[in-house]
Amino acid sequence: DAAIGADGALSYQAAKPYIERYRKILAQGEHEYPKDTARKGGPKGPIHQTKARNLLDRLRDYEDAALRFFNQ
Repeated sequence: DAAIGADGALSYQAAKPYIERYRKILAQGEHEYPKDTARKGGPKGPIHQTKARNLLDRLRDYEDAALRFFNQ
């Protein structure tokens, strides 16, 4: 199959729909779990975020690692 290279990785064109879907899901998560601005421990304390929001941030920040199986 032309979508799979000699090294077994998907071509960018084959992976593109999945990458776009991943980003769409993250965008939906941004809408459902907006960043919280409430500070824990007063005005100088850390911003409190839910576990779901922390995961969403990590999945966005480490997209390359999360999608690495496309490029093995």
